[in-house]
Amino acid sequence: MIAKLNTVIEAQLEAEKEVQEKEKEKTAPALSTGNEYTVINIYSYLSRATLDIIGRAGFDYDFKALDDEKNELAKVFQQMLQPRKITVSAVLVTALIRWVPALKNLPTKATRRVKQATEVMQREGKKMLAERREQVAAGELEGKKDLLSLIVKANMEAKNMKDKLHDDEVGNLSTL
Repeated sequence: MIAKLNTVIEAQLEAEKEVQEKEKEKTAPALSTGNEYTVINIYSYLSRATLDIIGRAGFDYDFKALDDEKNELAKVFQQMLQPRKITVSAVLVTALIRWVPALKNLPTKATRRVKQATEVMQREGKKMLAERREQVAAGELEGKKDLLSLIVKANMEAKNMKDKLHDDEVGNLSTL
């Protein structure tokens, strides 16, 4: 178990190093303008870098968020991570939903955004899960260190059903 945890940590560190290098490349032009003062939206770079690291270390998936290549999965993750303006009504609705769960189906902008993001994450997660299973069956996961690959491999090797995770648990990208 410790060896598998070390493998995940190694994958994360490798992904962080690769993304840091790409981030340097992306910010270098803005820093070399010759101006004494340069303003960089560091939040944008850091949130996109974080998304790329999560994708690589967690799923062996390149969101290409730092490259500004928009794919549907990257878009919904960025929307969910984007800071929102907090209003009194939003706080009240959130509090009410905790007490009355049926209210989470109210057709508000926030609930529609969360529902859409959840649908995309579940669909893409199921695709990644199916791909990993095919790779395990074909013996193509040797050397893969991402969390999803390790979970799928361990799940398929588990002899006891209670040691296995259900597909909904493994394929839920928002959980991972």
